[in-house]
Amino acid sequence: MIIVTGATGHIGNVLIRKLTERGEKVGIITNSSRHHESLKDLNYTLFEGDIRDLDFLRKVFSQAETVYHLAGLISIMPGTLKQLEAINLRGTLNVLQACKETGVKRLVYTSSTHTLKELPKGTPLTEIVETNLDIVDGDYAKSKIKATLAVFEAAKQGLNAVVVFPSGVIGPFDFKPSETGKRLLTFIKGYLRFHIDGMYNFVDVRDVANGLIAAMEKGVAGEGYILSGYSITVKEMFELSAKGLGKKRTTIPFPFGVAYSSAIVLENAARVLKFTPTFTTYALRVLRSNPEISFEKANLALGYQPRPLHESFVDIIKWFQGHPVSLD
Repeated sequence: MIIVTGATGHIGNVLIRKLTERGEKVGIITNSSRHHESLKDLNYTLFEGDIRDLDFLRKVFSQAETVYHLAGLISIMPGTLKQLEAINLRGTLNVLQACKETGVKRLVYTSSTHTLKELPKGTPLTEIVETNLDIVDGDYAKSKIKATLAVFEAAKQGLNAVVVFPSGVIGPFDFKPSETGKRLLTFIKGYLRFHIDGMYNFVDVRDVANGLIAAMEKGVAGEGYILSGYSITVKEMFELSAKGLGKKRTTIPFPFGVAYSSAIVLENAARVLKFTPTFTTYALRVLRSNPEISFEKANLALGYQPRPLHESFVDIIKWFQGHPVSLD
């Protein structure tokens, strides 16, 4: 059996769809017994429990041949390291321990390009994980770096583990939806009329799922593979979305400095009133970081090749509007 953690998430549910389409026997780990829309009508075995419970993982992994570990907590708010590490680090350490004790044949761990060593703009990022946490921006990145390094250490000690590094994931089957999905929904409804000067690297969720499967089948133990896509500006993102809508819709530039000052106010209000802000200072800084991320290694070793972004934006618009889209 193939066990997947984080199966109800954006990448996870697409991975489950692809695995079950191939006829694989799949088990999913979730901490909620509620039926989740993203997995409706899919054929899988449900294991209800928490990845922070090592005994639970031992019982589940004793039935597993291979494991995809995708479960994680994402937060763009500052001051959340403790909560993030409880899931992203402690949960991953438990997964590693359970894999070792139960003899899982292979583990594929989903990290993030936020863990990679930042390089000057113009120099593409490669599979080099940052180890100096003092210079890392953001609690999410710090928690994922610690977990990623733990996976690589376990591989050095003999665990058959492979790491993948997706960039910003977009595409259909975005049920929750993701932060980018929320922005696109707002744009589709005509409420979003401004854009900020910045760039980001986006990749289609279906290509990431294909890359995960390829990493399971072809990846070398102890190696990492970037599953990135292409860099576009925020303005271009909305232009592609408008083409997907088939409508002429433009956005107005919003000064970065004003946005950053507003984000500070939002963050402070969010701490007091306990809500999730629509954007934060960290999210804005990410838009000014190096968006060039090389997938050359994954292309050569795994046959990984992301589709053009305009196809992704057309399909996500279709999907949000209730139209069927291809899983391929």
